[in-house]
Parts: sequence; structure tokens; C-alpha cells
Amino acid sequence: MNEKEVSEIEEIKDILTAITEFIKDISGPLKDLISVIESSIAGDKLARDISEFYKGLKDSGLPDDIINDLVKKYYDDRVSTLRSLGKILEMAKARHPSVIVSSTGNEEAKRMVMEFIKKKLEEKKSSESK
Repeated sequence: MNEKEVSEIEEIKDILTAITEFIKDISGPLKDLISVIESSIAGDKLARDISEFYKGLKDSGLPDDIINDLVKKYYDDRVSTLRSLGKILEMAKARHPSVIVSSTGNEEAKRMVMEFIKKKLEEKKSSESK
């Protein structure tokens, strides 16, 4: 390898190190966010929230048909939030599997990206020598 290639590899390595640190920094807050969303629709908590929502509407004197419609919409919105989050995570995982923190961990993701970069550099070097 010449100096330029070594320099490019070092630069890529520094970028990947920064990305890995960024992923480590955001993985905790992302897990917390997912946990909050999941717990917000957990059966017992959801039931309590709906009950409190219903009681508040009832105490305000709204007619039962309006209360029932509002409670149904409240429930549907809460469940919809979880479904949307699930779809977003699935799309992100499908497009960038090495970025999603999984059971393989950050080291595995870093290894996969490094192998990909190494392969691309070898392909580029091979095509330039032809």
C-alpha cells in the first residue's frame, strides 16, 4: 500500500471510531425511549391510563357517546404509536443492520464495516491496476 491508501484507511478508521462512539452514546437513550413507549401501552398501564382518561371525561360532564368515541380514539392512537415505532425500527434494521445495536454488539458491527471497506478498497485497487 502506498502512503495515500494508508492515509485514507486511517481516516476511515477514525471516522468509524467516531461513529462507534456515537452509537454507544445514543444506544442508552434509544433503549430508554423504546422502553417508555413500550411501557406506555403495556396492558395494565394502558388500562389505568384509559381509565383515568375516561374518568376525566366523565367528570367533565360529556355525553357517553362522545366519551366512548374519545376513549376509543385515545386507545387506537396509543397502539398506533407502538406499531409505527416497530415499523421504523424494522426499516432501519433492514437498511442498516450494522448500525442497529443488537446482540452482536458494537464490535461486530465495527468488524463488518471494516471488512466492507477493506473489500471496496481492494476492488478499487484491482480495477485501477487493470
